[in-house]
Amino acid sequence: MEEMLSANYIVVIGYSLPEMDVNARSRILTAFQLNPKCHWLIIDPSEKICDLYRKLLGCKNVTIVQTTLAAFNIEFLDNLKNVFPDIDYQDNN
Repeated sequence: MEEMLSANYIVVIGYSLPEMDVNARSRILTAFQLNPKCHWLIIDPSEKICDLYRKLLGCKNVTIVQTTLAAFNIEFLDNLKNVFPDIDYQDNN
């Protein structure tokens, strides 16, 4: 939890927020509320799950991408740059 409270960026991939996982929902919501400067990226192929994150977190500092991780990875660096433009991405070539 400490890491989520101090993070600048959080990426959630394919986590469906099951109703029975009250602990995880609580931690996500608490971290979101107590760390307002953090930028979140949610990646999930399900429209239903994406809508659930929208209802839980709203739109401020949250980018929700409805796709699979495999599809996101095709243009991984470009996708990250679009979501987190303030990060200094080093060219490793």
